[in-house]
Amino acid sequence: MKYITILLMVLVFSQTYLGDCKCSIYSFGDSLADTGNLLISNHQGLGAIIGKFPYGETFGFPTGRCSDGRLIVDFIAKALGSSFLKPYLHKNANFSDGINFAVAGATALESSFLTANGIGPLWTNNSLDTQINWFLEYKRNFCSSNEDCESHFANAMFLMGEIGGNDYNYPFAQQRPLTEVESLIPLVINKIKVALETLINSGGARKILIQNNLPIGCSPSYLSTKDGEKDSSGCLKDYNEFSEKSNKLLKQMVKRLQQKNPRVSIVFADYYNAALTIIKKPSSYGLQRDVLQTCCGAGGPYKFDIQHLCGTPGSTTCHNSQQYFNWDGIHLTEAAYKQIASMFMDGKFTNPSFNSVFKNG
Repeated sequence: MKYITILLMVLVFSQTYLGDCKCSIYSFGDSLADTGNLLISNHQGLGAIIGKFPYGETFGFPTGRCSDGRLIVDFIAKALGSSFLKPYLHKNANFSDGINFAVAGATALESSFLTANGIGPLWTNNSLDTQINWFLEYKRNFCSSNEDCESHFANAMFLMGEIGGNDYNYPFAQQRPLTEVESLIPLVINKIKVALETLINSGGARKILIQNNLPIGCSPSYLSTKDGEKDSSGCLKDYNEFSEKSNKLLKQMVKRLQQKNPRVSIVFADYYNAALTIIKKPSSYGLQRDVLQTCCGAGGPYKFDIQHLCGTPGSTTCHNSQQYFNWDGIHLTEAAYKQIASMFMDGKFTNPSFNSVFKNG
């Protein structure tokens, strides 16, 4: 019965948003978008955890997604008439609907730069540069002619991000001060800019959706390990202000990039404020009131303990993840991702509107 309900949810959601765009989708990012690349590349550490239950319990089986079920990229793909994107490292997969290059734990900055500055350990060395190079390698082998290439990638949808959050998460996990981590923000934004320019100039991208960073001050992982003043929603003010600073620079960069490339449509998706809207009024979105507590984890008021992460001995899982916003203290539930994806495709928190660029091809 559970799986029938899930299937009906997919059908209803797809019928609501399905447009004329049967386009390929190319996705880049970190654990908020990864559909299996880390699991394929690393069966230890985080890769080992997300490769078994309770991860994937709503999906029906573990997939390498850092959630109980589907992600925003999954809802977008289905709404546009595509199948779930296969991870790039699944070499025998059918990539006719596009490819997911995102890797859980990935950073925007090169891993060598971060480790040289004592930041780590990193879950993966497959940074944004690596993902862009994977795409360019695929593109070189994809096209039979320049004309085929230009048409295909001009009509494709490119999903960028969320990316950059881990560049901050790693040093914050080392208890580095806010002022020190803030110095990374311009470097992160510039790296994302270079990646977008490469997709436009070398990849032929003409339709891009870029997502900003979540309000990390509302994350159970931060609430359980950081001190500071909290706002009316119970989130850490200083860390949300940090996210706002990064997001502001990202938005300014995207605006300049759009002005420089008028033939390219760049949709800015405001992950931050979409998530805050749900956190402030969770019952309006069918979620329980205590949205700052994880569904899967252990210990403390937020049910997050770095020594007993979701899926490890000592952790427990809630009975109804569809009532929760946060899955494991770092990542969101399928229910949360579904609501945010719906907001984006309804035109809320996107500029210009999602449908004006993607729905009708």
